[in-house]
Amino acid sequence: MSTELDVSTPVNRERLDIPFNVVLDLVLRKTMSEDTTSIYRLSKALGLSTGIVGEAFEELRGKKLLDVKSLAGSDYIFTLTQLGREEARYRADSCQYTGIAPVSLTTYVKAVALQRVSVRVNRHSIRAAFSDLVVEDEMLDQLGPAFNSQHSVFFYGPAGTGKTSLAERLARLYTDWVIIPHAILVDGQYVSVFDPIVHEPISDQPESLDPRWVACKRPLVVAGGELEGSALSLTFDPASKVYTAPLQVKANNGMFLIDDFGRQVMTPEQLLNRWIYPLAKRMDFLQLTNGTKFAMPFELMVAFSTNMDPGALGDDAFFRRIKNKVYVGPVSDESFDKIVVMATRSLGVALTPDSGSIIKRLCRERDPIGLRANYPWDLSSLAVSICEYEDRLPILDERALTSAARVYWGEMASEQGRGRSVMGSGPRTHEATAEAPTAAELMALVRD
Repeated sequence: MSTELDVSTPVNRERLDIPFNVVLDLVLRKTMSEDTTSIYRLSKALGLSTGIVGEAFEELRGKKLLDVKSLAGSDYIFTLTQLGREEARYRADSCQYTGIAPVSLTTYVKAVALQRVSVRVNRHSIRAAFSDLVVEDEMLDQLGPAFNSQHSVFFYGPAGTGKTSLAERLARLYTDWVIIPHAILVDGQYVSVFDPIVHEPISDQPESLDPRWVACKRPLVVAGGELEGSALSLTFDPASKVYTAPLQVKANNGMFLIDDFGRQVMTPEQLLNRWIYPLAKRMDFLQLTNGTKFAMPFELMVAFSTNMDPGALGDDAFFRRIKNKVYVGPVSDESFDKIVVMATRSLGVALTPDSGSIIKRLCRERDPIGLRANYPWDLSSLAVSICEYEDRLPILDERALTSAARVYWGEMASEQGRGRSVMGSGPRTHEATAEAPTAAELMALVRD
């Protein structure tokens, strides 16, 4: 993280980047919710120094809004007076936020700008990051420059070829950490940003770090077919009157992966139209319920992953803004064999001398696209289940693999003992096929 931004704990109101009245609001609402509290407890609960909370205490006490109950050392124990309760309820009508104090929008924008990705990879570091996957050098040589560019990436190709795994592994290339605020204050409104489901705090938080921030690994936000347009806008809770930041804000200074692109509730056109400007300008615009619009940094790497025909998902304006296009197709025989070994070791199933050739033959007979990276894992897992059911050792022999293939492809036995697939032998028509356009051909879709 850049040292150009002062993120040490403010010790008095002069060093605070938000109006002091916001602190008074928080102290009143939090005291009302706890009934009896203290300066020290409020300091911990609000992420503010005891000096700032002490200043708020003295001001509210002077207005006869607080009633001191006792003194524990130098810490005052207090509650609200009747007048204080009326004032707290009045302030709670406009907002019920009682969490960690927010940072200003100006401070947040500066922090995001100073935390732009500076990590760069080479062949050695990217191979290390992908060491747990079987990835050919040609593919890594596409992913490395794409990561260094920090522009958007479009992964396309047949289902089961590893597009999602490749996209998620890119986030492993981030080796530094960033700070993320619990909340941002925008035009007097609270916008919650830190999300424990999305953000992963580092184990050793810097001692001098302002508690309103959390030091985290660079975020990876993943959204699939469940993604709706509302997730890309501010979400307002009418009960608490607090906003939740959209997914792209939570992904700032990290990566946002849109998996199964084209299968969302919102159409590809709606998503692309929403992001044409942010992708080009690295700036987004959000709107409060009162109509106030404000600029928000769009400082993230967006990755799209799809098994649909790219030509049906976007026009030339969109593809011009996607700087990196990566086709992920069937794997080579050598890579497939390595995946078989990796999968069987992980699943605890034994190989025979013919296991590799058998599984490749079964896959090629049923899939004209070729050898997909997911087949060794899926078929080996099914074979283990079949062996367990038949009370025999888990061995990847022809009997187990043939049974697994029959289950996997949904085949029904015919009178001649040959099977036909319930699902069909080839890929679905909406999937990208083995003849899907290469990156160069995809670029040709974009007019000069």
